[in-house]
Amino acid sequence: MAEWSRETPWRQGHVVTDEAVDKLALRDAQAPEASLVVVISHDCDLAASPDREPEVELIVGRQIQKADGNFTHAKTPRVLHIEFAAADDRKFVELAATKKVRVAKELFADHQPRQEFQLGPAEQSILQRWLGARYRRSAFPDAFEKRLDSSGADKRLSRFLSQRVNTYAQFSSMWTAATKFSARSRKTRTRLRSFWYTQVSPTARNRRLLR
Repeated sequence: MAEWSRETPWRQGHVVTDEAVDKLALRDAQAPEASLVVVISHDCDLAASPDREPEVELIVGRQIQKADGNFTHAKTPRVLHIEFAAADDRKFVELAATKKVRVAKELFADHQPRQEFQLGPAEQSILQRWLGARYRRSAFPDAFEKRLDSSGADKRLSRFLSQRVNTYAQFSSMWTAATKFSARSRKTRTRLRSFWYTQVSPTARNRRLLR
């Protein structure tokens, strides 16, 4: 059995191979063939010795044909639909907050990440935001929840936020890509600033964020 070390190849967002999923009995009971297990431990916790952090935290997800907009971009803390870049295509995965599991690092040390599934920078940020949102969310009285539901205000608010979140995600992805190409970055970032001012957040305060 291999020993765990700081040089572990595992990082947050990595996917577990089918072989390891079977060996560790991690398949989803409702959809075993569609199972896809994702590492959600923080990178620092993964690098820590088993004496300090003895387990790897995982979430048992499942592959889906199409993402539901109600569950993308960390809109709800219970379920997340997220996109992985696959070897020949993109894959959508459903993650449920109730399907987190832990595996001892000693049992996990013999396995390597699944290379054909990768999270992009924007999706990595969404995953982290979703994981934290379950513990940061506000608690409202039952009367407030019932009033919100009966008035239909929750659906109108969801549509409004969805438009803003999708626009911001588009900008974030473009900005990340632009900064990787230094020769073209100044001209490209100028164009993206214009996009930010007019489409994402036109207030004077938020204009200063990109200067």
